[in-house]
Amino acid sequence: MEIDLLTDRIFLAYSRMEASVQMAVQDHLAPVIRSIGTASGTPAYSKLLSLLRSFQTGADSLALRVIKILSDGGRPSSQLVALVKELIDERDLDARFLIPIIAELDRSEIIRQIPRVVSMLGANVPGLKPGEEKALVRSVFMAVLEKPESGFGKVSTNLPRLKESQLLEPVRLLVLLHESSEINTSSAREGVMFLVRAYRETDPRSQLLTFASG
Repeated sequence: MEIDLLTDRIFLAYSRMEASVQMAVQDHLAPVIRSIGTASGTPAYSKLLSLLRSFQTGADSLALRVIKILSDGGRPSSQLVALVKELIDERDLDARFLIPIIAELDRSEIIRQIPRVVSMLGANVPGLKPGEEKALVRSVFMAVLEKPESGFGKVSTNLPRLKESQLLEPVRLLVLLHESSEINTSSAREGVMFLVRAYRETDPRSQLLTFASG
């Protein structure tokens, strides 16, 4: 059986599989994808993008796994970034799909998508264990924010950081958390608490702390 035919069948059947079978597929998917080839611009890569573009309802976790595999080991291609942004907007996908491409967004896109990311806090996000959403949101914050003078202390992230010119000032994010009507009060409060803790520990003279206590 040809590999591309196998991936076609996986995408077609995935939404009808039992949860345990879906997990097994995800666990064994990386070598299958890598055997096809993950180099941008190849026919195999274009095939994978085509499958992602039209994945069935109920196959979100499969699509997300493929996106992560294609993003492993470096920055995602411009084609993958464009496709993921399109899918998020057209299919209202949750913020997990943003994580692999977060460092490729520009400043205005980050500001537009932050409410989607922060709204994961306290939410029942499919595929995440309780508490994992907090780690994801913290990782995003550290990827898109200007660093305090001493860094972010003990908190670390594996996500690539935005280009220096696109990074958000912490006060700008704080204002967004306070003013966005798309973030519920509980999620916004938790986001503010993380920001304040991070800057209190590493940059106690930060303008953010003055603003937050005002």
